[in-house]
Amino acid sequence: MNRLAIASVTAAAALGIAGGAGYALASGDDTGGSDVKVRDTTPVDASGPAGDGPLYFLHGTIHDGDSEVEADGVDADLVVAVEHDGDGYVLVSSGDTDALKAVHVADDGTTRPTGVPGEEEREAATDGESGPAAWAPRSPSGDLLLTGMLVDDGPPPSELVVRDAGTGEVVHRFDPGGYRLAAAWGADDATVYVATGSDGTAKVALRRCKVATGTCTTLLEAEGNLVLGSAS
Repeated sequence: MNRLAIASVTAAAALGIAGGAGYALASGDDTGGSDVKVRDTTPVDASGPAGDGPLYFLHGTIHDGDSEVEADGVDADLVVAVEHDGDGYVLVSSGDTDALKAVHVADDGTTRPTGVPGEEEREAATDGESGPAAWAPRSPSGDLLLTGMLVDDGPPPSELVVRDAGTGEVVHRFDPGGYRLAAAWGADDATVYVATGSDGTAKVALRRCKVATGTCTTLLEAEGNLVLGSAS
């Protein structure tokens, strides 16, 4: 098992979710396309409202809409979560001992240790074989939870289930296809970003999905550990 696979399994065991795209897999359903070089990022369709881009970490860089911040001294292969944190960001990483650690990343890329966020939200979204499909599963309004199937080893199926946060009732289901490597809410309750992969190739596809209709648009394809955070 390679280093990226170990990172993904470690994170899933520690979090109870598939929080990071530690497996370098890729989409093979509706996008097609040619092979890309290692560490290349291939934009496919980045159209959408200005400022409504996804928050994600890839190849040592935090991407937040039109902004990019390189995180100093962070092992990109071991990152399992990225979220907004005050005047910067927080990156959570796994380790050989299953322990999680987090650093705050300022806009200039400098880092300092900080606490690991969000444990209560992930526990609230757990129910039997389903559980939180994102590091921060609660929607921007607080009314919905993003959940999916949990597995013991490796990435789970990509189907996502949106539940009422108060009652647990299922209000939407959609499936971007392949394996779910990461998922996160967009800027509102209408949009979810998903990183998916499939066997036989090292590419990961980043998709923007509309919750109500289940339609998904591919934004980019890349190789490496692509970790999604909530855009709000």
